[in-house]
Amino acid sequence: MSFDVAALGKDAAPTVLLTGANGFQHSNVRVICHVRAKTKELGAARVKDAVEYYHGKWSQAWPEPEVVLGDIDEPKLGVCEGDWEILADSVHVIIHNGAKVDFVLPYKSLRKTNVESTVEVLRLASIKKVKGVVFMSSASAVQSKNTAIASGTLDEVDLESLAGEFFFGYSQTKNVSEVLCQRARARGIPTVSVRVGKHSNVCFKL
Repeated sequence: MSFDVAALGKDAAPTVLLTGANGFQHSNVRVICHVRAKTKELGAARVKDAVEYYHGKWSQAWPEPEVVLGDIDEPKLGVCEGDWEILADSVHVIIHNGAKVDFVLPYKSLRKTNVESTVEVLRLASIKKVKGVVFMSSASAVQSKNTAIASGTLDEVDLESLAGEFFFGYSQTKNVSEVLCQRARARGIPTVSVRVGKHSNVCFKL
């Protein structure tokens, strides 16, 4: 399922809020990186460090990363009230990439970071104006104890029917978050879940 970004606002350049920011640049898109840091300068440095770690040296021709300080463990994503209002007014699409990846901790230990942050993202998507939500999920969201995998493919399943059938708490948090996105979509919030595997290059056309 997809949605038309242009239909979400008439601005010349769509504004995207990216949680779990690891660097994203596009000449026709304004990207605000949600970062946990003490200052915006330190937050921008974290984004640059992540880009250099994964993609090579930061180009001096690129603009400085635009950051908003926060913490996905906290209500309203840990964003101050003033910035929350600005995001509610200006953002067209939220790419929710932030999560704690851990295949040892149980669901209850990961729920706050991985599930409650999705609730906050969907809440932000619903206030002031409707925003699209791209939820970065995992192939494990549909891999329950009883899921049969043939030829490296997974058939689509009823997400809610899998509750409590997972080997890993992390997988269950992704499943629950996808269900929340489905329910939000039924209420008018355009959402799409992207299930990535161990290695994935995901492209968004905005």
